Amino acid sequence: MQKSRLDHWLVNNLNVATRSKAIDLIKRNFVSVNDQIINKPAFLVDHNDQIKINNQYSFVSKGAYKLLKLLNEIDVDIKDHVVVDLGASTGGFSDVCLQLNASKVYCVDVGVDLLDPKIANNPKVVVYDKTNVKDLSVDMFAEPIDLIVGDLSFISLKSVFYMISNLASKSTKVMLLVKPQFELGYKIASKYKGVIKDKNLQNEAVDLIVSTAKEAGFECLHTTPVDIFDPKKQNQEYMVYFKRYE
Repeated sequence: MQKSRLDHWLVNNLNVATRSKAIDLIKRNFVSVNDQIINKPAFLVDHNDQIKINNQYSFVSKGAYKLLKLLNEIDVDIKDHVVVDLGASTGGFSDVCLQLNASKVYCVDVGVDLLDPKIANNPKVVVYDKTNVKDLSVDMFAEPIDLIVGDLSFISLKSVFYMISNLASKSTKVMLLVKPQFELGYKIASKYKGVIKDKNLQNEAVDLIVSTAKEAGFECLHTTPVDIFDPKKQNQEYMVYFKRYE
């Protein structure tokens, strides 16, 4: 049976208006083939494949799209990766990794029973509730770690890089969400009532983490601002991608 490019299929069979719109949907991870997210427009499909356009509720939380935005901008395949999710909460970042075919995800959070049941009950998931990320050690993980992701609140990322350095091998990828309100100190956060709109201060927060990472032996390979929906009430946050220096 003749196969078709996925972007062409969406236009010809699922009423997507234009090919450029189809490509956008695919690259933003809104399209699944046989229940697996596919982000390559040239991926070949046929009538035997189950092809769906997913909406924003395809993930357990909107936080998922912060990690997705970074992954869409860098050439990194996380298939078969062993992942540690720091500050997993309901599991948005974990959900992304699982849907992109990670082999195992360790969900770490200081809270209890926060994970969405979809994530908590996944056989690929190991749950570390009531666990401070600063207390993690290599012997808590059965396999070498391929990827560390993190969405942490009420804590500076500067305080976790020593732990990350101990967990990471030379090939481990690190993708973290930088939140300026937790990096610039209480005085500045209070001055701006928790929402730091000053672009220079936002950049300063990112630079602080990049500098801390460098001291711990990690190189910043990419940064990107995440999408926000209400600039008056939400802080502009940034996803940052690190690897150890060669």
